[in-house]
Amino acid sequence: MKLGRLITVGKNGEYIPDAGFERKYFSDKEWPAEVAKLIESSHLIILRASTSKWVLWELGEILKSDARKKMILWTKMGYESLGVSAKGRYNVFKKVVKEKFDEELPDYGFYFAATSESKNNWETATMIEHTPLYRKMEMGY
Repeated sequence: MKLGRLITVGKNGEYIPDAGFERKYFSDKEWPAEVAKLIESSHLIILRASTSKWVLWELGEILKSDARKKMILWTKMGYESLGVSAKGRYNVFKKVVKEKFDEELPDYGFYFAATSESKNNWETATMIEHTPLYRKMEMGY
């Protein structure tokens, strides 16, 4: 199955090195309509959990449409190298999502992705980067 191009939406003025995917930029005025079009036309949406205003807006658009069925919520949020707890950040995100969307996310655990077919019905999975096999490949074993 071919899903198509990997597209990400960036902030105007930010510099992100080319990582092999298409990066789109929109003005503040056109951004909501353009992102809504991308949500509707996408086959798969990977949304990184965040309490930023625009990520929460995106999540709201996804949850109120049928797009939740094609979303993977990437729950890895911590910046452990900076001493910030992934669990703490996720718990804040979970609380905000409950208050804002009345959506009950799963408790924090050793998983870094969640999917949902319907409201308050979430399944979790461990992303490959957190498996022993991946660590061995990464270290060249």
